[in-house]
Amino acid sequence: GSSGINAEYGGVTVKRVGSLWAMGENKGYMRLPATMEQLGVSGGFIWYVIPWTGEVIHNISLYDVHDRATIFLDSYPVGTIDRRNQANGTIDVGSRPAATAEIRVLVESLGRVNHGRYMGSDYKGITQKILVNGQPVHKTRQEV
Repeated sequence: GSSGINAEYGGVTVKRVGSLWAMGENKGYMRLPATMEQLGVSGGFIWYVIPWTGEVIHNISLYDVHDRATIFLDSYPVGTIDRRNQANGTIDVGSRPAATAEIRVLVESLGRVNHGRYMGSDYKGITQKILVNGQPVHKTRQEV
């Protein structure tokens, strides 16, 4: 049971050390999204960057997200897909004109399975595909 004792540990100072927008190393463009493991990273964050030109953007779909993805359109957050609720998802962004736009997806690893049959196969990132307006994206830059 609980002893009911509360302890005071003093103040905590939070210091900004960087920005997620400026993090990481550019791993180049790939035809399909790479997982963290394929890029030599075991955890943390990975950016998937998609330069977009021309067509109006209506929706963005991610398949097999591990673990949580936040989607940005021109630096504006438009939605989140979390594998705890559903690993596949589509974010409706309305009808965003896109003469040129940048779609950025930030995927966060929320830890690893440490027992059972999924141990060693819990890959992180987007492990299947990205669709824009229902069409597969074939040019994605990864930053870790």
